[in-house]
Amino acid sequence: MSQMKERYVAAVLRSIPEDKRADVDAELRGAIEDAVEAKVEQGEDPGTVEVAVLTDLGDPDRLAADYADRPLWLIGPTFYFPWLRVMRTLLKIIPPIVGVAVAVVGYVVGDSLLGAFFDGLGAAIVAALNVMFWVTLGFIVAERSDEVTKADIEPFNRVWTPDRLPAVPDRQIGYAETIGSLVVVIFVILVIFAQRSVAPAPFFDPDAWSLAIPVILGLLVVSAGFELVKFRVGRWSVGLASFNALLDVALAGWWLWFLFNGSLLNQAFFDAIGFPDVAVQVSRGISIGVVVVYGWSAIEGFVKARRATAGYRV
Repeated sequence: MSQMKERYVAAVLRSIPEDKRADVDAELRGAIEDAVEAKVEQGEDPGTVEVAVLTDLGDPDRLAADYADRPLWLIGPTFYFPWLRVMRTLLKIIPPIVGVAVAVVGYVVGDSLLGAFFDGLGAAIVAALNVMFWVTLGFIVAERSDEVTKADIEPFNRVWTPDRLPAVPDRQIGYAETIGSLVVVIFVILVIFAQRSVAPAPFFDPDAWSLAIPVILGLLVVSAGFELVKFRVGRWSVGLASFNALLDVALAGWWLWFLFNGSLLNQAFFDAIGFPDVAVQVSRGISIGVVVVYGWSAIEGFVKARRATAGYRV
């Protein structure tokens, strides 16, 4: 198969449920080859017939929806992809602008750096929720209105041609995943250090710096190094997933051990802020978060490794 055909098949398969990919792969390849052969037998130019066949098949996202027999609930096929494109575009623009603006203003008017960051993060989340709600509501109303036609939303759509096909990925762990993971690890490390200067008392028990927190920081540094190793390898494997799971278990176990024995959180912090009785509830909440986050990370690693060995994008 030519590179363009491979790109088209890969673009369709990325939206197909994993248990159906093998059948769809075989069926789609056969359909493309049959169509190309039929056009060549009819006397069409072999050099251009491939592009004509792929153009006739149309947008791979739409074809994938047909193969998967997946109903596009809430917003139907006429409006679904314009809605998705508008949503993605606005989410890339509005929440970051709002978050940065709120953080900068907060810091300028006297908030601490950490306080300004959380204010900006909260504002960005609120902005994202508003974008998702109002854009979705607008398209729902438009789809159910008799006065809105397919021609009315054409400016939101893109004319699809084979030139828009994405390249077949040669790696499954890209810059975005690596940078995102490193940002999270670095942020947690900065918060651990920053809370030492929080008035009127630090969040973590000062005695925890003798053992608990140094080990946590060390494991977080190992996590950052592991992200770089994953990026260099480029693809998940069972070995990487196994190490990832061990690291997650080590981090979760260390957090939980000191949370359960009450030697990680600083009771003086809760006394100082006027809520002396919530330390146990906060500890339980953090414990649940630790189990969910690290448990999901461990499972996700093996899922991605399985997909990688099957040759699909993770």
